[in-house]
Amino acid sequence: MGTKTSRDATPTAYQRRLLLAALRDPQHRLPSTARSVTTDVMRRRQWVREYGADGRPLDPRRSDGERAAGSRFRLTHHGVNAARRAEAAVTSRP
Repeated sequence: MGTKTSRDATPTAYQRRLLLAALRDPQHRLPSTARSVTTDVMRRRQWVREYGADGRPLDPRRSDGERAAGSRFRLTHHGVNAARRAEAAVTSRP
């Protein structure tokens, strides 16, 4: 599990774009083109959770090492908070 420090980490520019895109999505889904390395980091930071095609959360401890067919990542409440912090940082720039 991630720690408070990892949940509050500053996202990279690419992570920020994904977070902001998911924040705009009605179901808070990350774009399907998100890189798996990035989604793994975001999952460890508890920003996203993977859901199956049926809409049910998938077990993050799966040992298959690959994304399930039709799965999508969605923001958790920590991810929404990170996205809102990123959005505030972008809008407050001069």
